[in-house]
Amino acid sequence: MSSEYVNSYIAFLDILGFKELVRTHTCEEILKVFDEIKTEYIITCDKENKPLINAENLHVKIMSDSICFYTPSNIENSLPVLIGLCAYFQSRLWRLQEPILVRGGIVRGDLYAEGDIIFGTGLTNAYLLEERNAKVPRIIITKETIDCCLSDDMTKAYMNSLLLKDFDAFYHIDSFAMLYVWGQKDGSYLRFYNHIQNVLDSTTDDSVRDKYLYLDSKIQQVPYRVKSAEESQRNNSQ
Repeated sequence: MSSEYVNSYIAFLDILGFKELVRTHTCEEILKVFDEIKTEYIITCDKENKPLINAENLHVKIMSDSICFYTPSNIENSLPVLIGLCAYFQSRLWRLQEPILVRGGIVRGDLYAEGDIIFGTGLTNAYLLEERNAKVPRIIITKETIDCCLSDDMTKAYMNSLLLKDFDAFYHIDSFAMLYVWGQKDGSYLRFYNHIQNVLDSTTDDSVRDKYLYLDSKIQQVPYRVKSAEESQRNNSQ
């Protein structure tokens, strides 16, 4: 058994409203949510659909309403894979019949993980980034961490396509375009949009409203950003 820290990229995510979820849903219903969390995500970005890293290098720990995804930082493309995983994960939770929100932070730091034991300065810093800085339903990362990425140009471009600079200069994972594309097929985009509006129409709780006003501001921009990206792609191909 190894007794050394491994420098890793770590995503610490918090399921928002979990106490209410436990209070109002059956054990079976909550387990279905965790089935989404435990879904194995294979991140690819080339025509051959080859995984960017081996699945054995991507790990998850579930601690009640907290989820930790992590991967060694010395593996090429590990950060783009972690960001891609978080994007797919966030989008899948939004597409549920009852959408679930998450807040999180991604850092690079030392981590020890063996069996049920996990600790390290990296985990602490990821938790603090989520707790102190994320504030609204978003997964954030600093530019400094992004610039540490060890990856090829194509994969770095894929990673950058999933990141947007936010109002406070943190970068956040942009899952809205992904939701828009997927959700046009099964109605989940409109369902999530309506969910946001219904909450804003029915609550006076400032804490809740701040979270959903943030989502509303982002989702209103999606059709324009997707249309702009499609037009840019068409122009580049001509």
